[in-house]
Amino acid sequence: GDHRDLHSFPTRRSSDLEERDRGLSFLSDDDYAEIESVYEGDDMENALHIRLESGSNPRFELDYASEKEMKDDSAEHELQMSLVFEEIIEYVDEDGNGMWSSGEEVIQTINLDDYTFSTPEVTQLMSEVKGYRLETKTIGSFIFKLVAYSYEEKMTHEGMDLMPTDMKFDIIIQNF
Repeated sequence: GDHRDLHSFPTRRSSDLEERDRGLSFLSDDDYAEIESVYEGDDMENALHIRLESGSNPRFELDYASEKEMKDDSAEHELQMSLVFEEIIEYVDEDGNGMWSSGEEVIQTINLDDYTFSTPEVTQLMSEVKGYRLETKTIGSFIFKLVAYSYEEKMTHEGMDLMPTDMKFDIIIQNF
């Protein structure tokens, strides 16, 4: 599809140790939206890439990579995670542990592949720290909504401290 680089926000902030540069940008298309947060310092670089896809099963794809230069060596780290939402299961929690356990009665199962999801939306957050909100949801009366938040600097969001390499996401279910 046609990829659109809509915004790129290089930022500068100072610390006691060095000047730091972090860029926060996003891309979006008909079936995905992604945020990239990149830090480049004198002896360290890291990048967080968050992608929300709204295809047959909605999903978050997260990639994190960092490299730190030390005196005689360098350290590299890479992490990847996929979080795919396939179905909602309504069940009787007979053992009271707050999750479905084998043998508990299933009342109904909703396959999310049977629903159409909206084009992922990206919204710039207006606060003291620049950030973005990603969202997709089912189209129709039953709502299954995924929302993700990412900021370019440390931020307290709904009582949770988020670093620029963190993401917060919410799952919202309505009319179930």
